Amino acid sequence: MPQSVSYARALLYLQASIWGLLCVGAIVNATSSSPWLGPALTIGAAGTCGALAGAKAWLGHRISRGSDRTLHGVIVVEMLMACLGALLTLISVTPGGAILAVPSLVGGGLSLAAVIVLMQPPARQYFIMPGREAAKANPPSQPGERGSAPFWWASGTAVA
Repeated sequence: MPQSVSYARALLYLQASIWGLLCVGAIVNATSSSPWLGPALTIGAAGTCGALAGAKAWLGHRISRGSDRTLHGVIVVEMLMACLGALLTLISVTPGGAILAVPSLVGGGLSLAAVIVLMQPPARQYFIMPGREAAKANPPSQPGERGSAPFWWASGTAVA
């Protein structure tokens, strides 16, 4: 697996852990004597955080399989999460909203970083399925690898 795919997988697991901790924090807050947002809204936030934690962990697990469909799914989800992070950052830029603005900015940045590394040539070539025209045009570095040829080889330039 190329280093860029491993990096994206580590980012997905990191984000899943963060969402999981937020879920636990929301549940603890909902069961306290005076929850911040009311019990129903806090339980809804905990459910949302739990669903996002599960989705991120599932994508992190699936990314190592190397299918083109998984690559597109991860890129779409991470782009949406980067947009959500930017939106939450813009909404929470108020005098007292820095508590939400900083994590939203960092989370959106992590999602954008995952998209950027997955769009690099080594990662894209890893997700090319054997037998497709693109895989035939870009042979792998080693006979047992799946489309992980270095970019210089896939581009057709010769290196001495």
